[in-house]
Order: sequence, then C-alpha cells, then structure tokens
Amino acid sequence: MNKLILSRPAADAFQKISDYTNDSISIFGAHSVSLSGKDKIGLRTMGKGREGVVLQMSTIALSFEECLPRTENASDLETILEYHKDLLALHTRVGKLYEMLGDTISATCVDAIQTFDDYNNHFQTARKKNSSLDLALKPIDEYNKRFGKLGEETVDPDGEEGDTQKPDQPKA
Repeated sequence: MNKLILSRPAADAFQKISDYTNDSISIFGAHSVSLSGKDKIGLRTMGKGREGVVLQMSTIALSFEECLPRTENASDLETILEYHKDLLALHTRVGKLYEMLGDTISATCVDAIQTFDDYNNHFQTARKKNSSLDLALKPIDEYNKRFGKLGEETVDPDGEEGDTQKPDQPKA
C-alpha cells in the first residue's frame, strides 16, 4: 500500500496556523459564551425548524414597529439573526479545517502503522542472523504478546486517535 501522506507543509506553516488559531481564540474569546451542560437544560433555542419563523417575525417587527412597546427595538432581532449567520459561516469554515486535520491525522496514523509493519517484517527475517537485533526486538515481541497481532487491529469507526480494537471484542 502506498503512503497516504504525499507532502507536508513547511515547518513555519504549522507555527503560522497555530498563531492564527491562537489569535482567533483571543479575538473571539471576549465575545464568546460558555454554557455548561446544566446551563443548556431547558433552554428554548432557534433550531433548524424555527429559523424560518424567527426570520418571518423579524420581517413583521420591522414592518409593524409601531405595534411594539417603546422599550423594544424592531431591528434587534434582525441584528441577532445577522450575527447568527456570521457565526454559522465561521463555524462551517472552522469545521472544514477540523475535518481536514482529523483526516490528515488518521492518514499519518495509517502511514505510521504501515511503516511499522514493513520494518517489523524486515526485522523479523533479519533477526535470525543478528542477535543484537533479536534483543532489540524483545519489547516489540512483548507488545505483540500482550496486545495481539497488528493485523487483527481495526480502525475505530469513530475515528478516535489511538483507539483500536480487535474485531471480536466490543469497544470498552
């Protein structure tokens, strides 16, 4: 099997991405909200099924502002909806980056195990004629005795890094 990772960004690219990410977190941090699981219980939110009716209410409020109490500003809902739209667009872009990173991490894991398997196959043959190599491979032998053969491992369907399981065993 050919390697999945065919090219790597320059070392300074990782630093730039990290810096941009930290800058983004810093910029947005002052405007973000953190809700705990307990805080989220019972909240009435604008889910996908309610977005249309909220947008319609915004249009009505702008058209009939005179019917609202003086303490209400008809453009408030429109402003909230614009902010929501901007947040969703940013969320989509960040989600795309997150997926790209996740897939690339998985590919590096595949390449690492494939290379490990290739090296292991070569070394298993060579160890018969090299006692130093035989001794050096003892930790690998112990690992294989303890955790089973690499060929029996499968990729976790959730894509969790480092999570592997034998096909006949349930996930813990």
